[in-house]
Amino acid sequence: SGRDIGGTGLGLAIVHNIVTNLLGGRIDCKSELGEGTVFSISLPVVCKINEGR
Repeated sequence: SGRDIGGTGLGLAIVHNIVTNLLGGRIDCKSELGEGTVFSISLPVVCKINEGR
């Protein structure tokens, strides 16, 4: 790939597990040749309404 950056290659797999399995979210990606890749993370939001006030 021409990159001089090392690593184990596990980062996205770990993030995917946390986001989808633990947090109930999703990961989307869009890739453009020669431009790069954009990853978007969506997480559910829970709003609790205190009906006593």
